[in-house]
Amino acid sequence: MQFIPKTVLGLFDSSQKSFVIPVYQRAYSWEVNHWNTFLSDLKEQVQGNNNYFYGNLLLETIRKDRQYEVIDGQQRLTTLLSS
Repeated sequence: MQFIPKTVLGLFDSSQKSFVIPVYQRAYSWEVNHWNTFLSDLKEQVQGNNNYFYGNLLLETIRKDRQYEVIDGQQRLTTLLSS
């Protein structure tokens, strides 16, 4: 297993990437209050007002630099992609 640190911008550096949620993952369950807290924390971090730790995303490479299966971090990733 290889760990590669990335920024949020680095994660989305190409419009050719796709993220697949496997069928065994639980359904997306965050509600508005979760979104607001998460997005507020990210905004504060960008402005330099906190040291927010985004957390780990665990992705399995299906096609290098193109397609990834989301093993962990689905709620955060889905929220970012739909914001």
